[in-house]
Amino acid sequence: MKALLPFLALVLGCNFRAGTTYEVQGTVLEVQESSVVVDHEAIPGFMDAMVMPFNADPNLIKNLKRGDRIEANFLVSENSSQLIGIEVVGQVELPPPAPVEVQPLKIGETLSAMTLSSHRGPLKLGAGQGVTTVLSFLFTSCPVPDFCPLLATKLVGLQEKIGDSARIVVVTLDPERDTFEALIQYGKAVGADPNAWHYVREEIDALTPLFDAVEMTLFERDGELMHSLKLLVLDPEGKLVFLAKNNGWDPNKVTAAVTEANQ
Repeated sequence: MKALLPFLALVLGCNFRAGTTYEVQGTVLEVQESSVVVDHEAIPGFMDAMVMPFNADPNLIKNLKRGDRIEANFLVSENSSQLIGIEVVGQVELPPPAPVEVQPLKIGETLSAMTLSSHRGPLKLGAGQGVTTVLSFLFTSCPVPDFCPLLATKLVGLQEKIGDSARIVVVTLDPERDTFEALIQYGKAVGADPNAWHYVREEIDALTPLFDAVEMTLFERDGELMHSLKLLVLDPEGKLVFLAKNNGWDPNKVTAAVTEANQ
């Protein structure tokens, strides 16, 4: 993770320091098992106003509800972050969340075939893809150490375990800023194997079928995009054999899934 700190400092400006606590004010949109999605105001010295999930102790957020106005502290260390000292200071009325209209892909089901734009040219994903694939999503300017930066670091560790037995497909969620060159440079900075990684860059609207299939949660505000964390393993026929919904996945289990997919 230390190798990523200069990159983060460049993105966030000189005020960013690991091990710092920042003040957060915002509105709760969703409470998850160990995180809370907040529509927050600008965090001075860290990031602009946006919607994003914050990691938090389940005991601190279990009584929160949609529409709560909160004040809290955001503790950011070198390889983790957590919302602490959460206080409810008011309540606003919000419309109910939109219903889910598309059923997400389940283990054993096959992803519908699609062709996406990668830095190597057209990339086939899903039914008939022909190669075992580790699929995930990030964007290079993500400022939270235990979201995209941690994902990238874990993918680098995973590539050492799986070798050439699977390709690693990384889909950017910020196509406006993440050019193919930016993605390649990001990969070099984190130690990605250029022979194993495939960078996908498409307009967000074009990725809707994929996002629906993997139940990707997206939040956008003032051009900034936050997202849920997903890692999938698809066998050569495009069948889902492994799914992780956060960055807590075990590289050994993913490696085992890759081995299973190749049998």
